[in-house]
Amino acid sequence: MGVYLVEGVVEQDPMSDRFVLRTTTAEGVPFTFDPQAVLGQLKGQEIRLVIAPLASVQQIEEIVRQQGETSVVEVVDPPPGTDRKNGS
Repeated sequence: MGVYLVEGVVEQDPMSDRFVLRTTTAEGVPFTFDPQAVLGQLKGQEIRLVIAPLASVQQIEEIVRQQGETSVVEVVDPPPGTDRKNGS
């Protein structure tokens, strides 16, 4: 389906200043994932890019666990560049 879910550590290559993800395969083999290659394959297509620090995902999971399965949990994060205190 062309869906990529990659979890890893963001690193900046000191030689190129490009950002990559350091991760491992299911077999435990380390490799570097460069999102540029994937974006190049999808050039011209509409996509949704979701960047979620795993700490945030864990917090959401904990909120859901605390609320129980029948509660509705709404998580809203302000757009980048807005002031979290007053929303502007």
